[in-house]
Amino acid sequence: LFAGGPVEPTRFLLLLRLKEPPADARSVFDGVYLGRTPRVLEGIITRAKPTETFRAFAGFAAWVPRQLEAEMLLGAWGILPPDSVGMFDKDSDVLWSDCISRLQRPRVISN
Repeated sequence: LFAGGPVEPTRFLLLLRLKEPPADARSVFDGVYLGRTPRVLEGIITRAKPTETFRAFAGFAAWVPRQLEAEMLLGAWGILPPDSVGMFDKDSDVLWSDCISRLQRPRVISN
């Protein structure tokens, strides 16, 4: 279980890599879906296929209207193309540093 953010920390979100999308999940990009229900979690656990996996998050991050856009204009965020291999197959301990390296520019990371 990963920390997803400070908003609703008792609510879980699932990021899924699946061949067939669950009926109650939303497509994020090719083969990757967002699920929010226990039924989605049960489905991925019971049908476990080697190429299908998930990451579960407690809570999420949210912004007020135009806040994220303003932060991006200030250079506080970087954008990378979606990469399901990196998201699901890399060790979570190195995923963040790998993303920072891929941005190819210095970043300030603060808590």
